[in-house]
Amino acid sequence: MKALSILVLVALELCASVYYAKIEPVEVYTIKANTSGTVSKIARDQEGLVASDLVVVQLDDALDKVELARSRQKLVALQSMQEATRESLQNLEEIAIVKEDQYARVKDLKTKAQSAKEAEYIAFLNAQNQAITTRSTLHNLESQIAELRFKIESLEDTIAKKRIAVKDVLVYALHVNERDYVSVGTTLVETHDVRHGKLTLFLNANDAQTVGEKTIYLDDVATQIKLDKLWPVADVQNISSYKAEIIIPSPGMFSRLVKVEFK
Repeated sequence: MKALSILVLVALELCASVYYAKIEPVEVYTIKANTSGTVSKIARDQEGLVASDLVVVQLDDALDKVELARSRQKLVALQSMQEATRESLQNLEEIAIVKEDQYARVKDLKTKAQSAKEAEYIAFLNAQNQAITTRSTLHNLESQIAELRFKIESLEDTIAKKRIAVKDVLVYALHVNERDYVSVGTTLVETHDVRHGKLTLFLNANDAQTVGEKTIYLDDVATQIKLDKLWPVADVQNISSYKAEIIIPSPGMFSRLVKVEFK
């Protein structure tokens, strides 16, 4: 009976599929410039280290910040003018209503001279014209304020994009130096998420169908790890094989080969 059990175990070992995969970072990020500018600061000493909320590349934003401060001051002034103009318009509209009432009371009076009637009418028209002019000024101020707010938002966005910060990732490579001028699309930093490791395998059809029922062994050690992803369509390069990914705890050292079995 013992011999039979040994034979069964040997048969199971022979049926187990063996793969080898390289441990890679779970994600690799390439950060490119979203705006142009000159590199004013770079954290070269952090290359090869895991950064904790660190600005790794800073593009010169001094002029942007000056322009932003001026734009904010101008916005405050325009908003003050807008409020004063709105109050003035309200007063002028009330005056125009009074002038209209005055003209309406005298226009049909036979005892009122025509010149007096015309004077009242002209006063009414002048009041209306002042209100119209002030209303136009208010609309112009509103347009200026809208444009200035958009400019401020654009400057804030540009300043933010010139500050390249990373967190909890390995600063793998910095591709620029101080005083370099970069344009939109220039590669600045490559970072790796090394909080977990990733194993990429290409399973045969049988394993692809049964892997969910089996235990994953890494370097001959049984684990509780489950397959993270399995592509249901055969790979275009590895014909008749199905791409699969396993996420593992951070191994400390990456890029080494790991023996992977499904039993």
